[in-house]
Amino acid sequence: MNMAKAPRRRPTLKCRLAAALCALTDSSGNRLIPHEHAKLMTEDDVLSLFQWDHYPIRHIDDGPLAHWNLEPLLIMAHREKTAKVDAPQLAKARAVRDSEAIHKAKLASRSGDDLAAAALISTVVSRPRLKRKPKISSRPFGSRKTRRFGNRQRTAKSNLGKADE
Repeated sequence: MNMAKAPRRRPTLKCRLAAALCALTDSSGNRLIPHEHAKLMTEDDVLSLFQWDHYPIRHIDDGPLAHWNLEPLLIMAHREKTAKVDAPQLAKARAVRDSEAIHKAKLASRSGDDLAAAALISTVVSRPRLKRKPKISSRPFGSRKTRRFGNRQRTAKSNLGKADE
């Protein structure tokens, strides 16, 4: 009897992506998702743990949506990188760009080219500065036994009944 086996099914793209993400390791060689945990998870569970970071060219800097510019990061690692690396770099670049535009506008206005100066100033986005809240001044609280009377101090046990001189 010549019985042919049915061809094996190929894993889906989602299955292969989840497998690739499960194989990722940290700098010390430990898997980001332990094997025992991965066995209990579905493909969607594994995919939900990751976010895609645009690296080396950030999305805001017109980074392409291409495989070589995307890096899978765990959600908390991605948030941390965004807060501690990307946001400060963007703020610095914005501050330098605005400072340079103001400088060029000043040079243009000194040379008499007011239209160019106005165009340069219009590129600077004014951002409202956060006002510092005034510090609440603390007031001295005396102890129960001490009261202030003018320049002198009296304690509860000393001559409270006598009039101030």
